[in-house]
Amino acid sequence: LSPTDGRGRSKEARRQARRTMRSVTFSAAGRPTLLATALNLEDSDWMPLCLRWLAAAGLRKLLLLHSDDYTCEAQSRLGVSQVQVACLRPQQLGMGVGEGWARDESPDWGLAAHPVETAYLQRGKMRLMELAVRDGLDVIFLDVDVLVLSADFVPRLAAHDSDVAFASDRRTIRNPDFLVHPEWCPASLPPYRTYVADWLDTGLLYARAGSEAALWLLQEVQSLMDSFVITDADGFQAVLSGHAQLADPLRSPRAAGTMLANQTWLKPLWLQTTDRLSQRKKRRGLSGQPGIKPLNAPLALARWEHYSKQAVARGLKWHVYPQEEFGNGPVMVESWGDIFARGFGSTRFDGSRSGSLLSVHVNCATKAFLMNSVGSFLYRPEPIEDTLTMASHDFPES
Repeated sequence: LSPTDGRGRSKEARRQARRTMRSVTFSAAGRPTLLATALNLEDSDWMPLCLRWLAAAGLRKLLLLHSDDYTCEAQSRLGVSQVQVACLRPQQLGMGVGEGWARDESPDWGLAAHPVETAYLQRGKMRLMELAVRDGLDVIFLDVDVLVLSADFVPRLAAHDSDVAFASDRRTIRNPDFLVHPEWCPASLPPYRTYVADWLDTGLLYARAGSEAALWLLQEVQSLMDSFVITDADGFQAVLSGHAQLADPLRSPRAAGTMLANQTWLKPLWLQTTDRLSQRKKRRGLSGQPGIKPLNAPLALARWEHYSKQAVARGLKWHVYPQEEFGNGPVMVESWGDIFARGFGSTRFDGSRSGSLLSVHVNCATKAFLMNSVGSFLYRPEPIEDTLTMASHDFPES
């Protein structure tokens, strides 16, 4: 699998993308930094909340990678003037791949919204990060449903010397009251949890400016995504850990033929999950049975040894952020009562608003959980100083 490079791509497209990125670059700890997200029209309802939390955390610039002309126009009409948003489409990045991926070739294993549009945005996300790192920018990529809860978010993200860093997608629910509803966070039950213990959450992703090791990793992930129908999370997980997450690359090659697929991947583990939504589908074969999904497809040994040797030779350093600071859906469910269910203007017993959490990724089926809890302070983005002022007014004796 040869990595993607800049050959044959439009220099003008790259120059335009560079100008757009630079227009929303800001300084963090003296380093030029780019904060970016990706969005298609189906997920645009999350954009107002995302922008208002960014503004409350003091983050005023954002790059939006979008899938169609309506998405950028829609966000410009949201009325969140505190955040300057610049828009780019994947076609402007000179990705070297066509947009005509067949709309029926992407299985919907774990992909939100339309699978093909989501996958194409993920591929554009990788190319965008490659260009930013090459152009001397630290880049932070967050999904639109990652809510930034603290002004310490960016300083803490950058407080390391790794080339790349990720949020964790471990399932950490221990409360038995929540485990009786496994649909809130699939694979959270103890028998399944071990299979996702090392999963990376690319909904929050950091790459360091000028890092040759980071460039190599981003290019290898793009190459895997061009060759097989996998997500960016599958690509990172494979190169760094030796297995995909939720995919069966042997059954879904894109540009790679059967021979290359067999040289790259082994068969995944097929596991019956607790996802009730999948039980509505009627298909033949193992992949069509209710709740059956392919987990952790391993790389062939030779391919894994190749990646491992390349990572060592390039001195690649990477790490996973602690869930106690950068939470995900399972953290939200586990901490709902003592953190997220708290109302407007209130604080916890320790005087904080969200404990040690600097951000939270509203994934793992917790969007509906949040939508049914309208009293949560998450619906009122504001600086922590405002929250403390209101709390002292509402509870003067506390």
